[in-house]
Amino acid sequence: MAVKKKDDQNQVNASPTKRFFVEMLTRDIELDDAILDLLDNCLDGAVRTNGKNPPKNPEKPYAGYWAEITMDAEHFCIKDNCGGIPLDIAKEYAFRFGRKDNKRDQELNTVGVYGIGMKRAIFKMGTDCWVRSHHADGSFGVNIDKDWITGDDKWDLEMDRKAQVPADQGVSLEITNLLPQIQNYFHPKKGNFAEVIKKKIRLHYAYIIKKGFTVKVNDKKVEPNDFQTLIANDLKKENVIAPYLYEAEADGVNVKLVMGMYERFPSQSELDDYEEGKRAKETAGWTVVCNDRVVVANDTSHLTGWGESGVPTYHSQYVMLSGLVEFVSNDASRLPVTTTKRGVDLNSALYADVKNIMRDALKHFTSFTNNWKTQTDERASMQTQTRAIDIRDAAQSVPADKWQEVRKGLKGKRFIPDLPRPIEEKTHARISFSRHKDEVQLVANLLCDPGTNPKPSEVGEAAFEWALREAKE
Repeated sequence: MAVKKKDDQNQVNASPTKRFFVEMLTRDIELDDAILDLLDNCLDGAVRTNGKNPPKNPEKPYAGYWAEITMDAEHFCIKDNCGGIPLDIAKEYAFRFGRKDNKRDQELNTVGVYGIGMKRAIFKMGTDCWVRSHHADGSFGVNIDKDWITGDDKWDLEMDRKAQVPADQGVSLEITNLLPQIQNYFHPKKGNFAEVIKKKIRLHYAYIIKKGFTVKVNDKKVEPNDFQTLIANDLKKENVIAPYLYEAEADGVNVKLVMGMYERFPSQSELDDYEEGKRAKETAGWTVVCNDRVVVANDTSHLTGWGESGVPTYHSQYVMLSGLVEFVSNDASRLPVTTTKRGVDLNSALYADVKNIMRDALKHFTSFTNNWKTQTDERASMQTQTRAIDIRDAAQSVPADKWQEVRKGLKGKRFIPDLPRPIEEKTHARISFSRHKDEVQLVANLLCDPGTNPKPSEVGEAAFEWALREAKE
């Protein structure tokens, strides 16, 4: 069979332009997510290093690894000691726009899928960058500058094998010639973005930091957020506080779910603060973790099942409820995570199945809190019989004979706690209503001590006590 010759005169140029990639890649990602992408790359390096040299302590697999971020109005830099970039990976993969080999990193719990994170972060911040790597098989530096970005559409970069590289085996990425808006963000007196990113790392890297990884921002060590749940001191007793638990394995992904009370029931005064925005709900809602990275934090929206399919819409009454769903897989493409790695992919069939279980857990606990709205001695006593534990330890705290086999959906196993119900006669009634703030202040001026600045609930209580005295007379 004759081979058809290529007719150059009839060829159509379909190659992409650099300008298109630079503008489009950065349009759908926030600055903090771009920086977290770079931190993910550091951690993926540690995961690959551990793949070759397993950690001595499986409970602290990232012990000894670190990443340091520095930023100001002149530059941004992130460096680590996580092993560096192998020369063959640097030449064939690390600087490409998109993954060439989807099988790379199989059997490793990384989160990189598309191969755009580093480049997207660079272009988000500036127009000149040096990437320097020290790896066991060799060292190099690669410079991406404004001329390369704005020049012709040749995509090759020059590797400098004599470049000065980090002393430790790891990577240093430094961006200069920052974009004007980025200069303002990083300026310590104008934007002070360092505090913003520390807060993000504290939350999104909580699991990883607890497993030994160290992160510093402008020389200050980042401490992780706590994820905890209340559990009864004695689970052998009936009708005690404990979390809802679920575990399964589906399509190469291990799923673990915990929903429970993060802390005690709030007082009426605290509920007033939540309603008025004086107190944040930073611990309430669902947190979703993929391969140790928090991709959704403390969500109370439809994304995690609130306000749909019989689950009530989030309200401050549920501020003590907190849940965590963890997905673990050696194939990152199976995880229900978006390209930014800071969101859940709602098109994931796996997540849709897990979300059904999340809603079931929410119904179980919102119903429980509805039974205990009123502050009573029984409610107070019930809470003293619990302790707070790390939410990751919840499953190990429940005896094996209390788990149930799940035969439908994803199957697996679950533990549904038989939560306490009020047994004392309801002799108290809750009074709740709203009035204009000016009217509340008038009543406060009449019945409350001057200068005390009482809360609305306290004004209402004072008004009832006054009316009760009048009625008894």
